[in-house]
Amino acid sequence: MGTYYQGEAAYKTSITRITNNLATRTDSGIWVSLHKLHADTPACKQEPQCHLNNGPVREKAFRDMGDTAARSAGLRIFSTIMMTNNEFAAAHTGDGVHFDGNVTIAQANALLTYMCTPS
Repeated sequence: MGTYYQGEAAYKTSITRITNNLATRTDSGIWVSLHKLHADTPACKQEPQCHLNNGPVREKAFRDMGDTAARSAGLRIFSTIMMTNNEFAAAHTGDGVHFDGNVTIAQANALLTYMCTPS
């Protein structure tokens, strides 16, 4: 993904291996789906690889591959797309990919609540 982009096939292979490995280690694994990427932020636009590899088409492909691999492995999927696809989250990312503490803490709190909810 992103700066380290090596193609969708390499990502899919890696993500499938990771989700299958997780599924063999636990009976209640949770896959944290890819959050919204804000490739149009100034910092990401300044880095050609960031802007090119984190745009909406690849973002959707990355998210879909991860979620598909997780479903195939029998993992529960936790998504923060609605928490990160808004102006507040966009204003709290320096590079368009990683969020500051405001968004990250909210995501962590939501994940902890999700983990404590019976499936």
